[in-house]
Amino acid sequence: MFAALSSYLAGQILSVIDTIHVPATTTEIQLRHNLIIDSTFIVNGLDNVPFDYVLDAAQGVVSLPSSKKEPRTLVVRYNHFSDLLPLRVGPKWLQLPLVDSLIYKNNLPIETSSSSTPIIQNTDALFTAGTVYRTASVSPITGSEFTGGLRMQIQGNLGPDLQISGVLSDQNLPIQPEGNTKTLDEIDKVYLQVNHDNFLVTAGDIDVSYSSGKFMNINRKMIGLNNNFKYKEWSGSAVFAGSKGKLNQVEFKGVDGKQGPYKLTSGDGNRDIIILAGSERVWLNGMRMVRGENNDYTVDYAIGELTFMPRHLIYFDSDIYVEYQYSDAQYNRSVLGTSMKRNLRNKGNIQLNWLREFDQALAGEDQIDSEIINLFNNVGDKDVQISGATQDTSGAYVFVDSIYVFDPADTILGNHFNVAFTYDGFSGEYVRKVTINGTVYYEWMGNNDLDQMRQTMDLYSPLRKLVKPESQQMVQVVSYHQLNDWVNLSLELAISDHDQNSYSSVDDADNQGIGHEVELSGQKIPLGEKIFFGYQVSDWSRTGRFHTLQRDRSVNFNQDWNIPVSGQERERLRNVGATLTIDSLGAVNGSFSQYEIGSALRKRILMDFHGTTALVPSITGNFNQIQYGNDHFNQIDFAARLLPGKIHPVINYSFELSEKANQFEHFTSGVEYGGEKLQTIVTIGRREDHLNTDEAPVLSSRGYFGEFDLHFQTHKGWNQSLIYRKRIKTQMLEEKDLDYDLAQARIFFRKPYHPLRLDVKIKLEETLTENRATVYDSVGIGLGTYRYDPQFEEYVSDPNGAYIAYTILTGSRKPTTQFEGIQRLEYDFGKRLNSKFKDIKYRLDWLWDFNGQNFSVNRYGEDDLNESTIIRSRSKLRHEWDYVNRTGRQIRTWWLGEKDLNNLDSRGADLRMNTELAVDWLEPISANTHAVVKLNQHDANVESGFSHSRDRSAQGTWAEIGIKKRFSSLWQTEALLQNGYDAGHHQMSNYSAALRGIRLDILHFFSSKGRLQGRFEWATVGLDGAAAFPPPEAVRGHALGDTRKVNVQGHILLRQNFSINVTINYISDIRYDNFINITGEIRAYF
Repeated sequence: MFAALSSYLAGQILSVIDTIHVPATTTEIQLRHNLIIDSTFIVNGLDNVPFDYVLDAAQGVVSLPSSKKEPRTLVVRYNHFSDLLPLRVGPKWLQLPLVDSLIYKNNLPIETSSSSTPIIQNTDALFTAGTVYRTASVSPITGSEFTGGLRMQIQGNLGPDLQISGVLSDQNLPIQPEGNTKTLDEIDKVYLQVNHDNFLVTAGDIDVSYSSGKFMNINRKMIGLNNNFKYKEWSGSAVFAGSKGKLNQVEFKGVDGKQGPYKLTSGDGNRDIIILAGSERVWLNGMRMVRGENNDYTVDYAIGELTFMPRHLIYFDSDIYVEYQYSDAQYNRSVLGTSMKRNLRNKGNIQLNWLREFDQALAGEDQIDSEIINLFNNVGDKDVQISGATQDTSGAYVFVDSIYVFDPADTILGNHFNVAFTYDGFSGEYVRKVTINGTVYYEWMGNNDLDQMRQTMDLYSPLRKLVKPESQQMVQVVSYHQLNDWVNLSLELAISDHDQNSYSSVDDADNQGIGHEVELSGQKIPLGEKIFFGYQVSDWSRTGRFHTLQRDRSVNFNQDWNIPVSGQERERLRNVGATLTIDSLGAVNGSFSQYEIGSALRKRILMDFHGTTALVPSITGNFNQIQYGNDHFNQIDFAARLLPGKIHPVINYSFELSEKANQFEHFTSGVEYGGEKLQTIVTIGRREDHLNTDEAPVLSSRGYFGEFDLHFQTHKGWNQSLIYRKRIKTQMLEEKDLDYDLAQARIFFRKPYHPLRLDVKIKLEETLTENRATVYDSVGIGLGTYRYDPQFEEYVSDPNGAYIAYTILTGSRKPTTQFEGIQRLEYDFGKRLNSKFKDIKYRLDWLWDFNGQNFSVNRYGEDDLNESTIIRSRSKLRHEWDYVNRTGRQIRTWWLGEKDLNNLDSRGADLRMNTELAVDWLEPISANTHAVVKLNQHDANVESGFSHSRDRSAQGTWAEIGIKKRFSSLWQTEALLQNGYDAGHHQMSNYSAALRGIRLDILHFFSSKGRLQGRFEWATVGLDGAAAFPPPEAVRGHALGDTRKVNVQGHILLRQNFSINVTINYISDIRYDNFINITGEIRAYF
């Protein structure tokens, strides 16, 4: 056997000689072949002088010494194996595909090709790779469509000290990643970067960050050009870009028992926005949060909703601050900016910055209604509202007594209008509703308590607020001087110009504002061997019209000073502070401040400390006192972690007092354990809230809290984590007690050679659920994913349908409990030694998603359509057994049970239940021929709580019997006879439906250059009984009568860098009469 192997390998060895030009900065070369025989490898220069090198023979990579700085030309000689060595060992039957997968891509012939040239191709070492394509789609119903795109990667050297890299594309991918992970994949990021020792230029998608002094701090995602440079003592930057989104900053209080979702809005309060993925920054009580389901929060970018994870309980006085960018459908925001900085011989620096932002209408000023332009020109900085109603004889609304009444049937006398309603959380008087046939309309609610309604639902107005184009800019001078070792001086002066309506010159006299800051400071001034002293004296102020481009103070500034969100008033803050630090022990900080806002004056005393000792590994404390007039506001925070070792008692105490408002006291204690494999913390707490009156504080609420965190990981493959929160709150002054649990848990086990794999995830949280309705919009036959079935008054999933679906919020909200449970289990008996069942693999998938009130595990099987406390309860359980033996016999058997009780629709609830028992059998008849048997027994039921025409059932069987054959390595075919039968009822009528059909699959490979794959189906459905049509669940959704379907896909690769793809779809039945769609694509690779 060894001799045969040696003879085989010797016959696969080829010799290569290449001449390669290597730039000065290159230290690594990827050769055009791998699996090199290192004893034959020789590298010489053109003068035949050998070079030092390190060879990775398996990967074909040559590493050269970095000491050589000049370009060079090398000649390489080596022998290599022409074919890849086998990557797997063992019986071939273990690599066979599962049932019904012979035609799928994991069973295609292995395509191997080698590049005709090394990666280093030319003298300037500029490497490019990418694709360019053009696609044509033709259909006699939808017409023709022509699209295309380019995506290219580029990297290399443009000169001795100049590098270029980037990704270029003309494709616009409107796909927002999900905001439930810490990092996001920016699949559509496009940029070009040129790098030099003295400058860096980036064009395309750029992240612009300016951080200078107090007033110039911005962080934006933009599209444009950014340049950074450095030359001797000078450095600077310049940016010219269009912002991907408009910046907004919101600050609000939490709601007791509501982890989310919290709605993020535009600057003018509009809720129909899209958050720019990754642009958000979230703080809770002054602490920066981390995105992710396993961290602090998640965000739904598509609808702008923020939800906090169970590890952070949200209270009625939780301070939430969010910065984010959102897309604006009316204006593009352009940005111009520059910065220049000069170092002053290690004694400081001086910096000059300028930045301007301004809006430009997307449609262009010549396309905007002249009446709106006139309004903008004359209104100045005031808000502008216009009516959303347009008189139209076919309109759905009638104007009656100053109220718009929905009248689609034209039964009310009066003028009819088309009305566009917009969200209005301040003065809206209409609610959004949905008719029984899915039409969205608005109803006036002015006779009700609107203030109370706004707590639980969204209100709308027939008036539309016009968003005016803005412009803002700032010029800033900052200098820093180190006067001596103990004194540092910083100076800052900023001038802003904020025009709230750039179309109008009215009210422009007050656009400008000025801000300044002066600070003297000293750090680490020695007072002894390990004792240091630091100080800070500062004074900053800003006029009432001064406008910053982004936040210019800490996120908890208003909470620390106990003030509401400030408006346009003059501000000034003077501060004197000192720090005493003892190395390896801790530090104490103290400061006195005076803050003027308008004519009001507040004084603040702040003391805080942190330290560590052998017995107390961590201790922190904070005292904050605000005095304004005769009133005081006090805050005390204390936290300690006691005892050395792995076990630490923990103590946390918080107290807050506002003399004329309220006060609370929160005490928590517990135990923390930090081991190598196990980390856990258990705490219990109590909080009391009082209302302060003239006589004495009145107890308003008392709450108890429990927290349990656990993380356990072993080297044997187990990984477990648990976050649990329990909260009980008793309201003394109102009947609104709280008692709920929050939990997030995961149990995970995986080991390479162990037969068991397990992944269990559970999440339990309190949320505020808003009713939603699904709306369907017609886009043309073949372009949608749903069709409308008038027999059942329902939109049915159909890949050739004419409708698309989207979800809208109907405004009504109520607190609910949300539970999500997922379990995946797999057991491979083949990984057990001497197992009698080594050919069997078992899988279990379980899912339960519950949203409603009064949650308990006993509600898993509940299916009452009249149960209004359930918003949605969806469950799925699947058992699967796979059998594969050495002879090629493959059997897959599964049982599936599904239930979906959906009460999100405001019209009523729907209940869908489905069970399946199925087996797929692939039996070898010969080496290239298999008998195929597929059997399925199913039972589907649909019940509606608001329309009996939707009620239906289907019980029956489905069978496919045929032959799968490989004529050669290039030809595969499968022919199946189909037989289906379903019986049931719908619309008070019984029916039975039978299907007879045939399906033929053909797969042909053109060597390694392409493939042709086709599926041909012909089926006939007959119907007995009183029903006129079978329901969508019967006979797998086939239409009554004859159905003919053809799907053909072709792929051809020409010269390894050019491909042609063609797809033909044809269907003809009573729904689609000879509908055909042809799509062709030409793609080039470079």
